[in-house]
Amino acid sequence: ASGDAEIVQRIKSALEKARVDVFLDTEQLHAGNAWDAKLRMYIEKCSLFVPIISRRTLTPDRRYFRKEWNLALEEAEKVSFSPDAAFLLPVIIDDTPINHPDLPARFAAVQSEKLLGGEPTEEFVARVRDLYRAYQKAKAVAA
Repeated sequence: ASGDAEIVQRIKSALEKARVDVFLDTEQLHAGNAWDAKLRMYIEKCSLFVPIISRRTLTPDRRYFRKEWNLALEEAEKVSFSPDAAFLLPVIIDDTPINHPDLPARFAAVQSEKLLGGEPTEEFVARVRDLYRAYQKAKAVAA
């Protein structure tokens, strides 16, 4: 949600310091882009989808991030990973319960991460970095 932009930037910065490529729609989608097609392309090519969950994501309003979430959920159905891999890694930045009825049930079905206040921990950054590297290696071997 746009109200969480400052926290998202903190998380993005921490991941980029760990040499993880991060796509953030507000930075990489521009006027004139075919948003739906470009988002779908980025989500299909990503190694990990990290939805940021907060009270701001529970509003009943139509919000574009929900389209991103739905595209990622579609992609999660297509990809095949080992039990140690992950595609969806929901991150909760406040006291929002992962099983809230306004959140996709699939988010509750995978292990989520709690970063209260949006402070990325060393453990979180290491987990994302390791998942990212494992995906990159598997992709290189498959090529």
